[in-house]
Amino acid sequence: MAGVVAAAATAAVTGYLTTAFDKTLSTVTGADAAPPLTWTTTVNRDPCENATSRYVLPILPRRPAEEGGISESQERDALDGGYTDAVVTVQGKSGVAVVLHALRVEVVQRGAPAGVVVPKHRQCGGITPRNFVVDLDERVSHSRPFAGVDDNGDEQSAVRFPFRVSDGDPEVFHVYGATRTCDCRWRILLDWSSQDRKGTAVIDAGGRPFRTVGVKVLPGYEVEPAKGSTYRWRRDPSPSDSLPLQE
Repeated sequence: MAGVVAAAATAAVTGYLTTAFDKTLSTVTGADAAPPLTWTTTVNRDPCENATSRYVLPILPRRPAEEGGISESQERDALDGGYTDAVVTVQGKSGVAVVLHALRVEVVQRGAPAGVVVPKHRQCGGITPRNFVVDLDERVSHSRPFAGVDDNGDEQSAVRFPFRVSDGDPEVFHVYGATRTCDCRWRILLDWSSQDRKGTAVIDAGGRPFRTVGVKVLPGYEVEPAKGSTYRWRRDPSPSDSLPLQE
């Protein structure tokens, strides 16, 4: 487990555009109100680290920002298309072991997708998925583990609950919230217990739900060369970027 955690932890601190947010426990039962665990969340937006390779924008920019499709300022306001990779690092504190029993997702708002789909263009090496994927289009969204490879190209087995964490033994989870036809705002629910206490951690992006927009029903665009050194948009007839929802 130590090798898997180390590989995942390396992925969790590189290639992300958003700030990590320290969160506290949402519900606790037991004698002591202080939570026995802490966590941070980060949204991975680097396609070299298995983030989504498409963005959703309200309108199509007049022209591509060179080969990259859109500019850095446009990326900051873009939404994830197809799926969002939420990276959660969980650890115990005060030397108390905590058992993590289950990971679920709650969709707090659903809407119809709107906008246009544009690509990310990056030159990438290997990816390091340590994955739980959740189908946000389902009425009840259950997490499903699937296998991946680490940075060295070695196969990693699918990880399954329960897990045990402490202040010196954290766990890192990649939770992929995937949708085809929804503009979904969602958060993660993590059930835990420690000695005679139990609770549920509600995990989001710094007080805001994660947000993912399905691209199946939206117009998509690719980038192609134009005259000279310029680029132009070309319609993509079937933009699709949802992860395979494996058992």
